[in-house]
Amino acid sequence: WYQRRVRERSSPFRQTMKIFTYASHQTSALKAVVVGKYVGVNITVEDKENAPPEVKNHLFAGLNNYDMVWPVLVSPEGPLFGSNTIARYVARHGESLFGKNALEHGQVEQWIDTSSNDLSQPLAAWVYPSLGLLNVSPQDLEFAKAQTIKYLDVLESHLASRTFLVGQRLTLADIVLSFTLLDLYREAFDEALKKKYKNLTRWFLTCMNQPNFKSVVGEVKLGTSTGKKAAPQASSPASSSPSPSTSTDVVSQPCGLSVEERYELCRSVGEECIQEEELKLLLSKKDNPVCYDGFEPSGRMHIAQGILKTICVNKLTKAGCTFIFWIADWFALLNNKMEGNLNNIQTVGKYLIEIWKACGMNMERVKFLWASEHINSHANEYWLTVMDIARRFNVPRIKRCSKIMGRNEEEDLSAAQILYPCMQCADIFYLKADICQLGMDQRKVNVLAREYCDQIKRKFKPIILSHHMLMGLLEGQEKMSKSDLESAIFMEDEEADVNRKIKKAFCPPQVVAGNPCLDYMKHIVFEKYPTVTIQRSERDGGPKSYNNYAELEADYVAGGLHPGDLKPALTKYLNALIQPVRDHFKNDPEAKKLLEKVKKMRVTK
Repeated sequence: WYQRRVRERSSPFRQTMKIFTYASHQTSALKAVVVGKYVGVNITVEDKENAPPEVKNHLFAGLNNYDMVWPVLVSPEGPLFGSNTIARYVARHGESLFGKNALEHGQVEQWIDTSSNDLSQPLAAWVYPSLGLLNVSPQDLEFAKAQTIKYLDVLESHLASRTFLVGQRLTLADIVLSFTLLDLYREAFDEALKKKYKNLTRWFLTCMNQPNFKSVVGEVKLGTSTGKKAAPQASSPASSSPSPSTSTDVVSQPCGLSVEERYELCRSVGEECIQEEELKLLLSKKDNPVCYDGFEPSGRMHIAQGILKTICVNKLTKAGCTFIFWIADWFALLNNKMEGNLNNIQTVGKYLIEIWKACGMNMERVKFLWASEHINSHANEYWLTVMDIARRFNVPRIKRCSKIMGRNEEEDLSAAQILYPCMQCADIFYLKADICQLGMDQRKVNVLAREYCDQIKRKFKPIILSHHMLMGLLEGQEKMSKSDLESAIFMEDEEADVNRKIKKAFCPPQVVAGNPCLDYMKHIVFEKYPTVTIQRSERDGGPKSYNNYAELEADYVAGGLHPGDLKPALTKYLNALIQPVRDHFKNDPEAKKLLEKVKKMRVTK
């Protein structure tokens, strides 16, 4: 034993390992660096983008390339992920950080586990907004503070007669807990909190002033935050570069409109609203309600997802709503989209964001959140909700939601496709959504969320505001589908493509029902242009202008407007709306590469 200790002291670091994590926020990874200094393991921290390909391949060989939970440690025995898992692994290279006996070892694990379960999540909701890593509502912020305070009270009482959490020496529990509290002390620990938590602050500073801590984090100054930073509105599991929407803060202030004006704007988005009175009450009580829509990155974007969605989002954000796009990459994987390849799915997700960036969506109140990243980061909260929903509803009720995946309940659904609706229902509560603003094809799972509120006796239910589903171009197609290239207008289609598709589109004379050309005129063209002019030959009466869709429809039904004149006009307006997107993908090198990749991918249903 003595000779081994001499060897350890003569060689400060017996091993060297690397941790890969987010470049923007490394606090959780640094605890392992400190642990390494106590046990003779040299650990360096690098941006996750620098992780070698063989590391990812080793981690996920045969597992469909699932995204990692960062940070990831590359050890001689293999990779490990999760900051506390890494800290425990590194600590086992020495003998002193788990206490002096089995009881103390158990107490160390106890503190680590309880802090992970009861402290980390509410503390993040309190502190991360000031770091620009998260946006939370005022109500959620107050709840997070209250939950954090409960745990701090326990620590304050426990440390009243103790220097360290377990025994008489610093242990892994002290390292993990002090790093859990590090951002709180830096960003939010004001004089009132320091006065209330004297024992806790003494312990925290004792830890941070240890030489092994100081060499990693430097001098820690309490409560030195200078203000709230811009929270990133999207982050990609596959890229650390800013998303298209991160250039500005999400606006969280009144929009300047009356409640009635805001209601009219919101209501105009929905072909159906469940319930209108609840929507009015919500807008009277809340300046910035949260709307959400989840989308599977599952191929190229058509005008229903591009232009129509932009129209809906711009109305809602004008009414003061914050709009969250839930980039449902894991859901696309569950639904076997893009051949079940998560890397391809995430590439498609970035491509879709590029389109919304280019087609006129007002990004001031818009956030893009990646499902895989958030579910991994808040696994306990998320999966408990999923399990509770699954526990309260039977399989036939869940299968009735299968339309949300483009399936029907009579199909031979996979187990993953049974899980999917439970997860989508949980999304609504995880995102604290006040309004579910999805298409009519998603209404059954949104109704499931309201039924779940009845089950758990929740008073305020999410409001369902379902937008119209644009028809496909061919006869009998109630919904535009990206899997049928000739039935949809895509957002980066060339002018000749749009001309050809509209020319072939189903458009029976004097018939409104099932007519996609009139459908596009009503829900896209007249939403973007207050006056629409149809160019006709002098023989057919010359050019004619319409001030609203009702005028155009009446003229079409009466035979005054022929499909041969309607189609060229529709083509002209659609090409004008798509042109900025074409230009973006031609002139922006990164966007151009994304489109080239997406076009080569095989779209699977």
